[in-house]
Amino acid sequence: MRTNFFKPIASKSDKAKRLFAAGDLKGALGIIKTFPFGFSREEKRVIEIAYESLIGREAFYQRLGVDTAAMIAQSKEIISIKYSL
Repeated sequence: MRTNFFKPIASKSDKAKRLFAAGDLKGALGIIKTFPFGFSREEKRVIEIAYESLIGREAFYQRLGVDTAAMIAQSKEIISIKYSL
């Protein structure tokens, strides 16, 4: 963690971990989906669909035949494993 003279500056990863631990999956996924590295293509796809589902676009993915509940559960698992939470 870097410091800015008086207070530490949290990284995006730290903020995402903190949000996830606090139960704010939508907030955590919103940050994590912007990460260019650290996740496979399939993991990024799951994270993006889970986030889109949580912000109100669930019906769109369901019309495409995507199991959004499974994507959300899978995204939780990915984050838990990746960040040891």
